[in-house]
Amino acid sequence: MGVHFLRLFSKSGDRGMESDVFAQKVVSIFEKSRPKARYAISASTFEEWLMPRYLPSEMVDKSIAKILNR
Repeated sequence: MGVHFLRLFSKSGDRGMESDVFAQKVVSIFEKSRPKARYAISASTFEEWLMPRYLPSEMVDKSIAKILNR
């Protein structure tokens, strides 16, 4: 699991966002009075935003587990 995750993580690193932009989004989430169970924080890539945002949390968890358990 760890090796596959590291490969996947390192490939996606070039498409990431600046750390200050990410930090601002995280701070705004923590300041909400009623936060959601999941947030899709991405660099505006449609694939990275759609799945976590609209699918049920359990389905997203299972999908991520399936990807990481190769």
